[in-house]
Amino acid sequence: MSSLFFWREWHKTTQIVYVALLLFFFFNIILVVYTYNMGLDNVIPFITQDITQILKYSFGEITLGMFNIPIEGEMFSQKIFYDVEALQLNKQYYYYFGIVLIIVLAGLLAVVSEMKFIPYAIGMGIFIFWLSGINLNLLRVLPENILFFVVTFVIGGISYLFQSYITKPNLGVRFITFLVALIGLSFFIGNSTSVKFPFLFLIVNGMWLPIILTAFFVILTALEIVRSFFYLLVKYNAQASGQNITHFSILTAIYWFNLLFLYFDFTGYLKLDIFLVDILVFFAVSSVLGVWGFRLKAPIYTMFFDFKTTGAFLYILLGIISFWMLNFSFYLGNESFILSLKEFILYAYLGFGLTFYGYLIFNFPPLMRDSQPAHKVMYEGISFDFVWSRYFALAMMIGLSMASGHKLYYRSLASVSNLKADVYFIHGDFEMANYYYEHSFYNDYINPRASYGLATLSSTKKNFSDQVNYLKNSLLRTPNEQTYLRLAKLLIEDERPKDAILLLRSGSNNLPKSAKIANNLALLYANENKPDSTFHFLKQAKKYATDDIPEANLVAYFASSKVVKEGKELLKEIKIDKNNLVGQMNLIALYNNYAQKFEQFDNQLWKKSISKKGFGYVYNYALNRNAQDSSVLKFLREYDNKDASKQFGTRIQFANAFTNYYKGDIDKGIQAVISMPILNSEPYFNTIAGLWLAEQGDFFAAETYFAKAVELENPQALLYQAIALSEMGQNEKALALWSKVIESESISPETKQQAVKVLRVLGDSAKIVDDIDRYNFLHYQKEKLPLAIKKNIFDEIKNEYYKIKLATELVNQSLESQDYETASYYFDFLKNPKTKHKSTNSAAQYAYLRYLLARNASPRVLDEIEKMEWVGNYKYKKDFLKAVALQNVGKTQEAEQYFKNAAASAPYNIDVILNTVEFYKNIKKDNLKAYQILVESIRGRQFSLPLYKSYALQCIVMNLDNYAEDAMNEIKKNTPNQYADFEKIFREAKQKNEKIIENKEKNEK
Repeated sequence: MSSLFFWREWHKTTQIVYVALLLFFFFNIILVVYTYNMGLDNVIPFITQDITQILKYSFGEITLGMFNIPIEGEMFSQKIFYDVEALQLNKQYYYYFGIVLIIVLAGLLAVVSEMKFIPYAIGMGIFIFWLSGINLNLLRVLPENILFFVVTFVIGGISYLFQSYITKPNLGVRFITFLVALIGLSFFIGNSTSVKFPFLFLIVNGMWLPIILTAFFVILTALEIVRSFFYLLVKYNAQASGQNITHFSILTAIYWFNLLFLYFDFTGYLKLDIFLVDILVFFAVSSVLGVWGFRLKAPIYTMFFDFKTTGAFLYILLGIISFWMLNFSFYLGNESFILSLKEFILYAYLGFGLTFYGYLIFNFPPLMRDSQPAHKVMYEGISFDFVWSRYFALAMMIGLSMASGHKLYYRSLASVSNLKADVYFIHGDFEMANYYYEHSFYNDYINPRASYGLATLSSTKKNFSDQVNYLKNSLLRTPNEQTYLRLAKLLIEDERPKDAILLLRSGSNNLPKSAKIANNLALLYANENKPDSTFHFLKQAKKYATDDIPEANLVAYFASSKVVKEGKELLKEIKIDKNNLVGQMNLIALYNNYAQKFEQFDNQLWKKSISKKGFGYVYNYALNRNAQDSSVLKFLREYDNKDASKQFGTRIQFANAFTNYYKGDIDKGIQAVISMPILNSEPYFNTIAGLWLAEQGDFFAAETYFAKAVELENPQALLYQAIALSEMGQNEKALALWSKVIESESISPETKQQAVKVLRVLGDSAKIVDDIDRYNFLHYQKEKLPLAIKKNIFDEIKNEYYKIKLATELVNQSLESQDYETASYYFDFLKNPKTKHKSTNSAAQYAYLRYLLARNASPRVLDEIEKMEWVGNYKYKKDFLKAVALQNVGKTQEAEQYFKNAAASAPYNIDVILNTVEFYKNIKKDNLKAYQILVESIRGRQFSLPLYKSYALQCIVMNLDNYAEDAMNEIKKNTPNQYADFEKIFREAKQKNEKIIENKEKNEK
């Protein structure tokens, strides 16, 4: 163990310093793995770009004639693109490099001060020469050259004292002394200069010294692997004697051929699809082996220094600066230096490995055959001296470099130019930065780092073609995610999405495990409506992603596209992190799309982000609950209170309207949406208001909102407006709109076909071809047709669906005119409706039970009503039927609650209103309540003769003669042909009420 921990014999201070440096050396080797894996992330960091989408989904459906119209909600979703920032240079890392450089310089100065005079003089000469080259005058601390002489005097004076006069201090003390001196000088310079970032200039101007030290360290480690093969075989397998030569040759050949094939691959002479150990792995292994192997070379360096402390420190310090240079280059993405270092290592290991093998084979086979400890004298050649192998190795390195066209040299120049350009970039001197990037580009044409720097500078000048050319150039040597993403973004901004797709396809082929490229490619395919490609690349992105962005996008895609099979499967297997706000928002949108309840809502998550993400999360959940969770409105109000910008006030208003409408407070919901200020500019909310009003049968009001939506450029509302006019019987206006629907490019072909069928039955010469035509003809013309024609056409219909729809409408029409005989003719078709549309079934059931009530079968109604399935507003309309049935069987108390529910949930249904009024007027004897219901019913609504008749009569009862006369004027204006008959009834009721009042006054007297 003493040979393993050879520093135990040293002075305590020296031991502590050496072990600290040794640990830092190992740390640097490990750090290389981290910085290598980071790629360009440090200088070209990834960011994300969130794009909010407003997705449509159906939260309800209304049936108007043959049209089943979805009521679409607008929910929030976000798709996330990966993006990259422009060049981001962190000056802190330069400072870290400077700190390490100071530590290494302090150590090297301490080592040099212990050497014999000649190597000491050479070492200090190199230091002073380096100091003169870093241009201290740039700092403007002292008059020209004075600072150089001050630093030289301080450091040179300390080293000379240690060399000539104070020779007793150990290496640890010397190291600490130099370190303190260098730190003191650094603080002095930093506090005295007016230059913004002084040490950045010093570091890059003096970068040639770390490069030379790194090259020297590479040469020191170049033969360590071959030496280790020889050392281990001879020392631990001595009894194998002559076989060791064979074993040694085989091991060396394997190692050497790996290097040879690396060389072929590196130069492009030969590309083999085989596994090869990276040269940096050999470098790391050799460097670690050298910690102990360098001792064996002690006899070679005796004339310069003793290995004990001096040689050990020298090796560790050179190793630290070499691996720190490598980390620094990986961190900055300075590929020119990395390639230069790899090339130099390869040449050194090829040259020294081969020549050292030849040196050992020529010198030591006799000792090996005799099982002698040749490892102890491996540097003391018998046939020829070790130094000659070094000369041959250097000659081989020079030859390989010349064969490559001195690319090693030019890449080294390019790497330094990159660093200088970075420093000027940090200082904001873009002109000088551009100069040095171009200089780097000139020395190493395929230079990703310079290319990206020049592309960034071109972006400040809005030079599109230069950006693209530089970025494309940076892909030639080493394809990387950042460049592909940046290039694709530029192409998209230039309105060339197909070129961006081709580029990212190429990127995906070159970097098949890049989740970021696959994610962006999938989103571009989604924009181009390519579902198969979208799904494929989103799955690929999800497979290789280290975050859950691709999964959030996958959810958003299915929420927007509703691919039924895959989407339902996705609901089962999706695993979005509970803290991923965007993913959770998209997930609720997906649940909404498939009409599934979302149960994992976190009422604290949205509070973390008062933004579109936070609002979208809680808003989507509000839609998901479909008025079943009133606490959601509380969350929305909380959000509105926290959001100073009030940017989502309109959506919160709509959520309130939505909740009221679907929990059964229909009038409150409609009033909330039609009172929104944004109706003047937003087609969506006009469309919703129109659909809700149409669902309640107020086509007059609905048509005005559809017309506004059309004016605000919602082409779909044109269809709804045409339907509303047709339902109102305004065929002349409707015909013109149906023609526009057929011509519109925004209407689907299926809807256009339906429009054609409606158009041909509305005109004076109706054309009836099939069951759809028969249905449409009866539906739109039933008020005008004789009973016999209606029956004949009805009987001709074969399609069960249209038969049930027509039976429903004709039963309702007959009941309103109290023609029970005709109603009974169609009644039998409504007993068990089983169409694919649940709303049609509910409508048929409603008409069926209405008929039973009209025929005094209230007990039967109460028996059957709860056994039926009700959807949409029919869930609430059934309350009316139940109320009437309970009233008829004498259960007044229970009936009142159902009448209240019915009045709130069906405020536009004349049947419901009039029956509720009669209940309060005649059964409860509450004239005020009856009057209030009528007032709310006629306020702001389309004129309804039955409602105004009831209202006029009720005003008489309430002694509101002026209001009663106003109601009569409305009846006269809107229905003059029916005014005379009702006026007689009205005058009789008024006289009767006057007599009641007169008798009452007499009795009171």
